This record gives sequence, structure tokens and C-alpha cells, in this order.
Amino acid sequence: MKISFTLLFLLVVQISVAQNHLLFGINGDTLTGRVEETAKNYVQFMTNEGVSKKIPNSAISGLFKWGCYFPMLDGVLAKFPVLPNNKAGISGIEEIEGRSADELYKGALEYINSNAREFQLQIGESTVTTTYQLLGVQKQASHNIDSQYKNVTPLKYSDSESKKIITRVVGRYEGGGFGCVRLVWFDFDLILQFKDGRYKYELSNYSYSHYNAATLLKAPFMEMQDGGDCASSGNLENLLRCNRCHNEFDKMYLELIRVSTKLATTVKEGLVNQNIKNEDW
Repeated sequence: MKISFTLLFLLVVQISVAQNHLLFGINGDTLTGRVEETAKNYVQFMTNEGVSKKIPNSAISGLFKWGCYFPMLDGVLAKFPVLPNNKAGISGIEEIEGRSADELYKGALEYINSNAREFQLQIGESTVTTTYQLLGVQKQASHNIDSQYKNVTPLKYSDSESKKIITRVVGRYEGGGFGCVRLVWFDFDLILQFKDGRYKYELSNYSYSHYNAATLLKAPFMEMQDGGDCASSGNLENLLRCNRCHNEFDKMYLELIRVSTKLATTVKEGLVNQNIKNEDW
């Protein structure tokens, strides 16, 4: 399975490389090398036993299916799954037998309102903040930034007729004190829609803000001026086109995929545990 996926992925990549080379003048050999390495990273990521246990099967199969979407996003190399509407995102379906759509909908509302901390994510290991706090750099500024992204009430929208819920999710990623990627806050939606015995989830509408870890001011990625695809803030679709920091971005995107898909599992576990508690009253 691993070999066949790699071959399929690289076949699509070769087509994308040719398109990029013709349309955008990108060096084909350089791009091919980058993508081959990235493909191997995805295969390792998706087949790693310790990681895959934390990701729902529907998400894994979806990511394999979306492999064809990975290389191109509006004609530019991408490193993140893409939904049919050509927006960065992840979706899947989870089954919970014996529960009606209304029961799942109400259970999800209860879970979200009681577990706000589950929608405030640490993406990857925490490194930058600890280092600079020990040095006494900009403690108050760091607190002010964190306060902006505090997700106290994650529920954004709910409709009992359509059985639809939209929840805000925020996540903090710390790249390093001296690299290209420093401190990044992500803000995105978890959209849930329920039917009898199952629900569909979609993680989408990703936006980001990038800060210099030392000054805690917004900073573009390796650019002198703040704007364009490498701007200090914007949506993920634009950032995927940023032709900078390739290795650091690869690592960040893999971590963002990991925590996003794990969140779908966390919601399911919460709903299943609710059912167990109700049965054992």
C-alpha cells in the first residue's frame, strides 16, 4: 500500500512539475526533489503506527484519496489536503450506531459547551515561548497575543433543523527562535452535520498570523515587506503558495494535519463516552 501510494503520488507530481515549469518558470529538478521528499514524509506520517492510531480511518482514507489534490492548488505546489471546492481542508464521516441525528446533535452541543479546552490546540512541541520567557523577553506582549486567541466559547453556530454545528478552533505552533517559521496562531472551523447513526465533519476556513518570537510583532515569512503569499497573516490557501521555508513549512503542515484530524476523533470519543455514561446511570 505504501509503495503504490508513493508511485501514484509521484505520478501526479510529475504532471504538476511539468505544468509548474511551463506556466510559472519553476525549476523542475528542484521542485521534483522537494516533492519526492515531501511524498515520503506523507507516507511515513500516514503509515506510522503511533500516529495512525490517533487518526480516524475515514480521515486516513480521505488523505490517501486527496493525494491527487496535494501537488496543485491553483497551479502551485501545495502541502495540505484540498476539498472539492479547492479550499484547504479535511473532511470525513464517522459512524456512531444506535444514536439518532437529534441525539448526536444535542450530544455534540453538550460536549462542545463543556469542553472548550479541546478546541484550543498546541500544534507540535512548545519551544519558543519557554526559551524567551526564561530570557525575560516581552512577557506582557506574549500574554496579550495569547489572550487574543483564547477560545473560551468555541461554539459559533448551531441549527436544530439542519442538525448543523460550526465550532471555532484555534491552535498555536512554535517553529523556533531563529528559523523562518517562528510563532504561528491558526484559526479555523470544525463543521459538523448529523444524520441517524453518523455525522460528517469538515475542518476548513484556515487562517493564520505569524509573529516574531523575540519581538512578538507580526512578521512576514522571509520577506522585507508584509504582503503577498508570505504575509504575516492571511488564509492558508495563500500561505501554501509561499515559496519560502520549505522544510519548516512541511513540518508545520504535517503537525497541523495531525492535530486537525485528531480533533475529529476527540469529538467522536466524547459522543461515545456520553452514550456509555447515559447507559450506566
